[in-house]
Amino acid sequence: MMEGYTYCNDALLAGAFARSQKMMRFIDSKYDTDKDKYYQAAKKNSRFKSRFVTGNRLPIRMNVIKALGIIEVAKSDEALDKEMFEAASRAFKSIYNIFEDTKRLEFDHGFMEEVFYTMRVGQKKSDDRLHDAYGLYMYFCEKYDMEPDDDSELYERVVPVVEGKEYAYMRDFADIGRDFVKDFEQEKNVKKLMESTAGVCGGKSLEDIGARLNPESPEAGLYTMMWDFAQLDNVPASMYESERFTNKELQDIFNAITLNMEKGACRPEDINHYYVAGLYMRSFARLYHEAEAIVDAYAGIVRETEQQKSLGRELSKARHRISELEKLNEEKQQALNDIQLELDRAKKKTAQHDEDMAIMAERVKILQQLLDEGAASDTKDTGEMDEAARQEILARAKNKKAVVFGGHPNWQAEVRKAAPDFTIIDPDNYGFDVKIIDKVDVIVIKTDYMAHAQWYKITERAKKKGKKIIFCTNSVDDMLMKIGE
Repeated sequence: MMEGYTYCNDALLAGAFARSQKMMRFIDSKYDTDKDKYYQAAKKNSRFKSRFVTGNRLPIRMNVIKALGIIEVAKSDEALDKEMFEAASRAFKSIYNIFEDTKRLEFDHGFMEEVFYTMRVGQKKSDDRLHDAYGLYMYFCEKYDMEPDDDSELYERVVPVVEGKEYAYMRDFADIGRDFVKDFEQEKNVKKLMESTAGVCGGKSLEDIGARLNPESPEAGLYTMMWDFAQLDNVPASMYESERFTNKELQDIFNAITLNMEKGACRPEDINHYYVAGLYMRSFARLYHEAEAIVDAYAGIVRETEQQKSLGRELSKARHRISELEKLNEEKQQALNDIQLELDRAKKKTAQHDEDMAIMAERVKILQQLLDEGAASDTKDTGEMDEAARQEILARAKNKKAVVFGGHPNWQAEVRKAAPDFTIIDPDNYGFDVKIIDKVDVIVIKTDYMAHAQWYKITERAKKKGKKIIFCTNSVDDMLMKIGE
């Protein structure tokens, strides 16, 4: 018997808990409060690497590990141990009632047959059902301080099976074969057998060995069965088709084969074909190790440490702060846009003001020039030009194409009387066709009766087209004389 062996070991009980949905609701509620704590506790348990744990598919295996963590912590936490027992009593109500009745009737041992009947072990022909029923039976015996029913026939049949599995499941696959060889002192025979078979099979892949089998032989059926088993177990056998094995692995396989030969489980003449099965089993053993690494990595991903939680909180705060800053930045940008708009408006007004001032300065300059010309005209000798010359200049002026801008209506009437062919534009007519300037010989501007906008429009077009501009005051005759000259 394995030293320190406990019939109801933690791996068996964790497996029973893991396959119960009601029990997993309790397990998950505890495990999720501190995943790292319970996962590390499970790894410290002596049964963590038992194949009662590793032999399950990944979803169940993950639940077994969770349950194992709760079981391990409950050993030193009375409150948790009590909660776990209460949850087990609810999840496995029928077994709980059996032990309650047994206690009420004052029996000193639990009735194993009733528990196994309740768990329908005979009807559900699966190893898991046997393991779960046995694990729960021993757990409730312990909790009710009762002895196992070791005199019963069922107990005598079940315990050696579970004990043998636990003994094997807690040891390396190759160690069992090595001990067998050592015990029966057949090292030489096994070595010869290995060497001869390795000469046929060693260094070859499963694909190579399978090709040598007769499709009609029973051995080929074994080979096909193992192949199908790999597919049903969701293991892509093609992953191992070209795999080569070391001499140590060959030795391990032969140790197991020799053990089965001594038990009469396989014939010596079929050793090469059982070697194929051995290769598969070794491949599956490798997969268990890979699965263990996957679960460790998975648990490392899903469990949340306090540091990760703190980081999540800090990240949430940072995101909130970024959102606030973005909103503030938007508000500042909007304010900046409003300021920029006001600035543009102010610049536009300033530019308009500067333009008006420039026009005003130009008009003042022209008006001053006109005043100077008027003063000079008053001092000039009027007899210098005879009437004939004057009339000639006036006639020449009236024959020119001219457009007159500005002036009071009365003044415009005098212009029309003196030069009927001149075109006159009112000072408040801002929508006139500026192209009229292109068709005339001369442009006349009445300086003291004109709007700024009209002034700017006229002078810009005249400069662009190279047209002459005459500025005048109230005297129509002076205007005509300037045009004629």
